Amino acid sequence: MALARKANGEYVLKSRQELVRALRMMQGLKLEIAQWKKENGIDEMEQDAVELKKAAERYMTSKGLDEIQLEGTSYAKLIRAGYDRRWILLDKDMPDEAHPSAMSLRRILKRHFSTDEFKAVWARVSKRVADPEGIQEVVDEGLITENEIAPAFIEKERRPFLRIYGERE
Repeated sequence: MALARKANGEYVLKSRQELVRALRMMQGLKLEIAQWKKENGIDEMEQDAVELKKAAERYMTSKGLDEIQLEGTSYAKLIRAGYDRRWILLDKDMPDEAHPSAMSLRRILKRHFSTDEFKAVWARVSKRVADPEGIQEVVDEGLITENEIAPAFIEKERRPFLRIYGERE
């Protein structure tokens, strides 16, 4: 009996038996795809495409090119994006790779405000946060146990994903 499949291509499993069959079918398809890719040189082609893209990115970056016109209306654009955006509160938090003009928020505010104004503004823009190392020190010293503080530690659970172990890898 075939597995039920919706019009949008999604499979619907209704029993453990169908679950096992679906997993075996998935493994078989993955093996067939891998074999087909190997036989037809697709892995090498994919790697070549990756390396060509890297070479183009290096060239454009080294030449200061942000965009290049290709044939017709096609063009390639070098997309620049930052990551790990965050405020640097204290001088000690400044990463080594920061721009030379970067400065901690505390230092900026101290220069900008009088002492009393600084304290009020600093209290509004900063918050105390738990210090994992300090917590561990307190536990290690026996002032409190891990079980006693456990309710204060939470974590979000990611969407579960499936991994198959053993045969037919």
